[in-house]
Amino acid sequence: AVVSTQSTGGWLCTVPSWYWFITKVLNAQDRSPGLIVRLVYQLMAGYLFYIVSSVNASIFYAKGKIQYLCVSAFLASCFLITLFVLVLYHVLPSSLQVTAGIFSANMAVGSIISSLLLRHMITKTRVELELEAPEPEVCRNRSISERRQSDYFL
Repeated sequence: AVVSTQSTGGWLCTVPSWYWFITKVLNAQDRSPGLIVRLVYQLMAGYLFYIVSSVNASIFYAKGKIQYLCVSAFLASCFLITLFVLVLYHVLPSSLQVTAGIFSANMAVGSIISSLLLRHMITKTRVELELEAPEPEVCRNRSISERRQSDYFL
């Protein structure tokens, strides 16, 4: 929650500079301020969902549950491909707003899927989220080869 709040605050603070960035640096053809501000807010939603899914992915990595990452990535990719096909067949219009919406929707779907899988991992498989750190003395007394091996093989 803290990271999301800080990210949202940072994003909101930079909104006034986005018009300049998109028109001057990216040299956008459509320079209407309303379009650019709507785009920024639309992308902000996607990045907030991305934060949640990144935190979930970190937990999966830390607990060694890579299969949940595979399932989440596969399902989110299927959703993204479906939306892309809808654009190709002109069911959805091909525009910047639609592309940004597809990006944000995919981030939302990925975040929801990873959150459901995290809930499943915690409740059904009884995996605890507490990650134990080794004592400092144990770390200091290990040789370099032991440290490298333990870093790669958890």
